[in-house]
Amino acid sequence: MRNLMTCGHIATARDEIGDPVCPICMCWDVAKEVEGNEGLEGRVATCCYGPHGAVPSSWELPFFEYRPNATCDKYYCGCYGWD
Repeated sequence: MRNLMTCGHIATARDEIGDPVCPICMCWDVAKEVEGNEGLEGRVATCCYGPHGAVPSSWELPFFEYRPNATCDKYYCGCYGWD
């Protein structure tokens, strides 16, 4: 189970008391819990740093951002490294 935050990102960190947090936006507000790829059927995601091709949207993609009102979701493909 993953936490989709109100900012649209998946929580990839926990604060000091164990609550989920989005380290990108510093958002602590959980919108809902998601499992598998529920709600992403037929959606695609592109890298937030340019057109590096589209991949099927997945809650498991690095730094995934669900953008329900846009034509595609966003994620980070690693194009600038991981450090």
